[in-house]
Amino acid sequence: MKYLIFIGLLLGLIFPLSAQTFDSTSYKEHYKTRLNSHYYTESLSDADKMAGLSKAWAEAKFNFANFDLVPDLNWDSLYHAYIPKAIVSNGPEEYFKVLADFYRNLHDGHSAIFPPQNMFDEMFANLPVRTQMMDDKLVITDVFSDQYPGLQRGQVITHINGKSIDKITSEDFSPFLYFSTTQDSIAKLHSHFLFRGNKEKPIHLELVDTDGTAKKETVFRQSNEGLFKAPGEYRFEIMEDNIGYLFIHTFNEADVLDFYEKVMPEILETNALIIDIRKNGGGNSNNGFELIGYLTDQPFYQAVNIKRTYTPVERAWGNYPDKLDITHYDWKPTRGILYEKPVALLIGPDTYSAAEDFTVGFKSISRGTIIGQATGGSTGQPLFFNLPMGGMGFVCAKRDLMADRQEFVGKGIQPDITVSYSYQNFINGKDEAIEKALEVLQNNIYKAQN
Repeated sequence: MKYLIFIGLLLGLIFPLSAQTFDSTSYKEHYKTRLNSHYYTESLSDADKMAGLSKAWAEAKFNFANFDLVPDLNWDSLYHAYIPKAIVSNGPEEYFKVLADFYRNLHDGHSAIFPPQNMFDEMFANLPVRTQMMDDKLVITDVFSDQYPGLQRGQVITHINGKSIDKITSEDFSPFLYFSTTQDSIAKLHSHFLFRGNKEKPIHLELVDTDGTAKKETVFRQSNEGLFKAPGEYRFEIMEDNIGYLFIHTFNEADVLDFYEKVMPEILETNALIIDIRKNGGGNSNNGFELIGYLTDQPFYQAVNIKRTYTPVERAWGNYPDKLDITHYDWKPTRGILYEKPVALLIGPDTYSAAEDFTVGFKSISRGTIIGQATGGSTGQPLFFNLPMGGMGFVCAKRDLMADRQEFVGKGIQPDITVSYSYQNFINGKDEAIEKALEVLQNNIYKAQN
């Protein structure tokens, strides 16, 4: 045996093993696997609580694109302060509220924490209604289900579970409320978060009908999935003076492209066009750019993208560890159909994410007047990550600017003409933004004809 070992060593000296070369593909795959790895646990031990909080902290520390917009935030110090809160949290619901509250300090509409989906009926069940503040009144503007005959468009809600509306804060109704701007927080609260809670627990409402009659309603929430799907996600109609009205509720689904093609022959016959994206929460930006492609035959600029590349060794050498990739892509229209008549775009605080990207593109072509109120002020690319028990978090990993590099994240895109909404006009069926758009477009039509 010793003889065989000796022969093996001798052969190894004479014929050394081939040196292993660096495999860049394998190296990259190894780190990709490590970055995407996660664990799942049914329980929530103190160790699990710490692991989840630490995961949320680390994902933001190295990936968040907007720390400069919260310059007074010491992320490491805040993490340290939340450790005892996470440890003493009593059960999954309280724990995920702690994590959500931790992330709210980022003040970003594309960065948030959510509990496991199997807890949504306990925490995220909702009423299929939207509300809006008008003249200091909380008004029901949309009801998306016929299962609530006592809730009607135009009613004013005065109390929720015995609490007057002027006493309501975002903390009262959802510790999961995440936002980038003041208008974003108000719009989100009224559009999605005001009535969130346990599906099994009733909501006691005090309301005033449009005729001034006071009433009380006790209602139960529904599972959140699909609750706010607007009837007629896309809609087109002809208004006075042959002005078209195009309502696009979302850019999320590819079928919106089919809708464009379907209604474009009618749109081409109009004297002017109103595009309404006030309730558009985003989706796929490309689906919005395709619509702009009908309004110009020239390439147009999208938002300016800022992406960070973190290089650890540069930090080790005492250098600046982040390399910024600043890109400005243009979009080339491909539809071959051009609408050249006057256009007005309606925006508001619920105009969000990909809908803001659409607004950026629309502004860049100087194609028409933008009317309404400031947008929500949040777009970018969320990076999703897993948390204990199937929870989920996401953090904004890309910064966007206007085509001329002006900031709008954390501010909102401002309209050319600002309007305010009154309760009396609403119950009389008037819409201030549409009225103003009609006025502007009628003037444009008159000028074009004379």
